[in-house]
Amino acid sequence: RDKFILASKVAGRSGLNYMREDKELTRLSKEHIHYAIDKSLQRLQTDYIDLYQVHWPDRPFGAFSGKLEYLVKIRKEVEIPVLRKDFIISEAQIYEASVAGADAILLIVAALDQDELKRLLDCAYTYQLEVLMEVHDLHELERALETDVKIIGVNNRNLKTFEVDLKNTEKISEEVPEDIFFVSESGIKTPQDAALVAGWGADAVLVGESLMRTNDVNLAVKEIMDSVTD
Repeated sequence: RDKFILASKVAGRSGLNYMREDKELTRLSKEHIHYAIDKSLQRLQTDYIDLYQVHWPDRPFGAFSGKLEYLVKIRKEVEIPVLRKDFIISEAQIYEASVAGADAILLIVAALDQDELKRLLDCAYTYQLEVLMEVHDLHELERALETDVKIIGVNNRNLKTFEVDLKNTEKISEEVPEDIFFVSESGIKTPQDAALVAGWGADAVLVGESLMRTNDVNLAVKEIMDSVTD
């Protein structure tokens, strides 16, 4: 397996904030992405993530310190697909993503009711955007499979405790149809982690925080890529 999704993050749920200064974001993402290009990766295998600091009254998602302008900057630097990984809850955000140059968006099942999920998926397809639909458990997977989504990601982080368990990928993967592109998200820190979830059926891994921590970005990406390449 040779699918890799890069998450270029400013802040995350681990409590480690501002892992890289803004001026570093473009350079770091270019390094990751150029390596991915060398590996001849195709669609949705490397991304740039921008997470807003969002505080919707009925859905307090917390502060992730992202800005849409980061995505715009990365879009100007690369030709491969870019994912807007954000808390998408309205059509306006999808239009915004399209205008900013995104090729795909994230829809989090836990953040949306079923009507919203289907409506936003249809909206994304209208704008010719791919959708990575994120689930955390089997119930959410059932909801996702009731839609026309083509790419499903399992988040290995428990939303209530924020603890990470890679075995969540193993449990969810057993119920994912063969025609769905399956992504393992969160907690992929080492090449061994990537190889483990690949063995459980993940078609791709989404890696972010561990790459933001490392001093040698290119080496870290290469090691993870090599671990999940057939």
